[in-house]
Amino acid sequence: MRVALVGHACSPYFGSEPGLTWNWAKHLAAHHEVHVITHPQYQADIDLEVQKLPGPRPIIHYVNLESPFDPWVPARGERGIRVHYRFWQHKATAKVMALHQQNKFDLVHHVSWAAFNHPPTLWKTGLPFVWGPVGGGQTWPGRFLSYAGKRAIVERGRKMAVWLSKWNPTVIKALKKADLILATNHETADLIKRVGAS
Repeated sequence: MRVALVGHACSPYFGSEPGLTWNWAKHLAAHHEVHVITHPQYQADIDLEVQKLPGPRPIIHYVNLESPFDPWVPARGERGIRVHYRFWQHKATAKVMALHQQNKFDLVHHVSWAAFNHPPTLWKTGLPFVWGPVGGGQTWPGRFLSYAGKRAIVERGRKMAVWLSKWNPTVIKALKKADLILATNHETADLIKRVGAS
């Protein structure tokens, strides 16, 4: 198949979100034609390692906001990244649609960010849409919050955000439009079903 794989963070040298996108791209490319749409934060590392891969390789497309109003500067940490990501999602979706005109993708697969409360807009492409692995439905048990120390306030806020996501129209739309959703844990799978995914 021809797959458009979207992951904002992608790197062969890191774990978490960057490693997630890289590993999905590398392993899917062994069996399919994979076009990766990612942010150029780790472009030098990606370009170097792609050339070392034996056999079929993923085709990388870099999408940057290129705007003086982009609040995120990677060298300065994560300040402003959530606002950046929201706008980047729309640009990545437009890039998939443009690439689809030339490549005729069989499906679009979103892997990063893997957070449930940051849903992708890729359902707008009209392509079969796979979302995941997605997590973020798990929260601290209330009885254990006393052990969280200063982080207890953050975790209470996070628990409220997860609970409120049941009414978030962007989350609901992405869940209902997805053809397949992969969950990282049972808590997220249960939450996804409760929100309305089939």
